[in-house]
Amino acid sequence: MKKYIGMILMISLTLGVFVPQEVRAEDVSEPGGTVFAAVNDQEDEFSLTAEVGTAEDEDGDLVPAVYLSFSEFEELPDYVEVYRADAEDEDSLWIATCVRPESESAFGYCDRNVIPETTYYYCAMAGWYGSEGEAPRIGKVTRVFSCTVELSRPVIEVWSGGTKGITVEFPAGGFLEKYGYAGTAGNGCAPGFQIYRSRSEDKGYKQIATVSGNEERYTDTTAAKGKLYFYKVRSYCYDKETGEIYTGEFSETRMCAVGSKSFPDAEALNLTAVRKSGSSAKISWNYVDGFVIDGLCCSERREGESDFGKPKFVECSKNATSCTLKELKEDCEYEVLLLMRLKTPYSDGNDVFYYDSRWYAVRVDID
Repeated sequence: MKKYIGMILMISLTLGVFVPQEVRAEDVSEPGGTVFAAVNDQEDEFSLTAEVGTAEDEDGDLVPAVYLSFSEFEELPDYVEVYRADAEDEDSLWIATCVRPESESAFGYCDRNVIPETTYYYCAMAGWYGSEGEAPRIGKVTRVFSCTVELSRPVIEVWSGGTKGITVEFPAGGFLEKYGYAGTAGNGCAPGFQIYRSRSEDKGYKQIATVSGNEERYTDTTAAKGKLYFYKVRSYCYDKETGEIYTGEFSETRMCAVGSKSFPDAEALNLTAVRKSGSSAKISWNYVDGFVIDGLCCSERREGESDFGKPKFVECSKNATSCTLKELKEDCEYEVLLLMRLKTPYSDGNDVFYYDSRWYAVRVDID
């Protein structure tokens, strides 16, 4: 079989083209009669790995893709032949010849001719052109590497740009190509995002928009001021050839009202406590548009005690970004709680308005 494949490679190299070749289990064998199905028990000449993601096709559209990488060669080959089967018990067919770039010890291939919810089985074989006085040769077939093309579950955030609507933000799903090579053109199966909205967290969701997988956000300009909305997003893929639509798992639900934003995380708020003197400390935080400070509470815990005492309210302006705590006692630890709420209320649909709020905490030690 090796001589047979070697002859094909020689003819193909001479003509400058490669014709798809079938790799059959009964034909691909190693010395001693070990067939393709048992190659997993042997030591490979290089490592074949795969990642599932997306890549741009010839038209710049985002399409599903499988990234194959070749590395850990015992001897750097001149090229690698890539084979693929669409089922575990099917014969593998040649899909590409990847010539190693100059001065590269690792390279790979991008297979864009894939569809979601499908498992593919890849193997590869290294080849050497041969030098003067040395005949061209090919190596072993690698272990079969299987991977399933799945639509990823989006991670989303929602925020409001004042009274201009609510923006749903999600990451573009693509990978950056890691190697300088050309892959397959793609099969016209372009993924994107389906955006759903409801006034209730658990029911009543309707699709309000579909955006390309190249997009990173969508602004809902139909959201009414003073009302709370719930959003969720899922990835989808439309096959232009068959008309079939594949959909992934929905994201977690996020809520927002026009005029408000998502609560900042603790790092963005930067709530800090700095000792000014033995009996006072300055508490400061960053201003965040769309929110107000609804309260500042301080609890005391003496040395040796396990719990903090009852919180005491500390007066501060709703637009303030700092507050000074006075008359702090020695040998005590203080827990400061900052209550932040939405600046704009939202309605439950029955003319009842609510404010969402969140507590942030920081500790102060008085030695």
